[in-house]
Amino acid sequence: MSVNGKFDGIARVDLLAEAERFSVPRAAELIADVHAAIENWSTHARSAGLNETKVEELRRDFLLV
Repeated sequence: MSVNGKFDGIARVDLLAEAERFSVPRAAELIADVHAAIENWSTHARSAGLNETKVEELRRDFLLV
């Protein structure tokens, strides 16, 4: 999936450009909320019953911007 025409090297500015393009309100706040949730991924995943192997496997797919 591309973000702001990019497939690699996606940055926060690209997310904000797309948010503006699609008139997403409170984009910066939403990005911050998602960032905070991802930072706590391991805790959330373990409480949902995922084993350590799966927690780490899925964590590698996240891109924090």
